Amino acid sequence: MEWTYTINALSRPRVLMRVVQVFDQQMVPMRECRLIESGNSLRITVIIDAGEDLARRMHAKLYKQLDMEHIDLVGGRSGQND
Repeated sequence: MEWTYTINALSRPRVLMRVVQVFDQQMVPMRECRLIESGNSLRITVIIDAGEDLARRMHAKLYKQLDMEHIDLVGGRSGQND
């Protein structure tokens, strides 16, 4: 299933690197990654194909990262790994 993460974080060094590292550690390729900077805030949108258990586990791991303010996880249409 396709999952979309919308991450609001503080604009600090290495925030994007830490987000990407969470997906890399679970060997989940990103289908899309967008970054929008506005003042001291970042909005990072990541789209992946994964099962529900893995998507929710990664959601929890993202919250443990420094400088994260809020993370939304939305399941969408079926994808390759459904």
